[in-house]
Amino acid sequence: MKQKNVSPAADSRWFLYYLVLTAALCGALVMVIEILGSRVIGPFFGASLFVWTSLITVTLIALAAGYAAGGVLSDRNGSPAALYGIILLAGVLSLLVPLLKGPVLKATMSWGLRTGALASSLVLFGPPLFLLGCVSPYLVKIAAGELRTIGRTVGVFYSI
Repeated sequence: MKQKNVSPAADSRWFLYYLVLTAALCGALVMVIEILGSRVIGPFFGASLFVWTSLITVTLIALAAGYAAGGVLSDRNGSPAALYGIILLAGVLSLLVPLLKGPVLKATMSWGLRTGALASSLVLFGPPLFLLGCVSPYLVKIAAGELRTIGRTVGVFYSI
């Protein structure tokens, strides 16, 4: 059963390579945000196990929520423009971290090491990581040409 593509550009081999590149870059950005999170939160809470646990917890929760929301959103509007708009918004939110880190970290420091590190990680890094989590379902929605090859399509994008 042939499924209709969202965009005629999705039939182009070059466009599919572009989507694969998008998957690789967004996956790398998730790791960059997580690693940089330790540099942002570390001066306030130290480079302890609690800081790393907070960052990993926020990353996993934000990505899981982003996958779920991205699936719903991509079914409503699975266009490449919407996908790249989400990535742009994630970038803008990431650029706000240097401006927000001082007030957020000062506000959460009195909450103690565990709660403060978790709350500051959630506020500073949760939103961009959530949006980057939305990317994978969009990529699959745009790239999937046929239902009989959907498993391969999902496998390729998630492996990247």
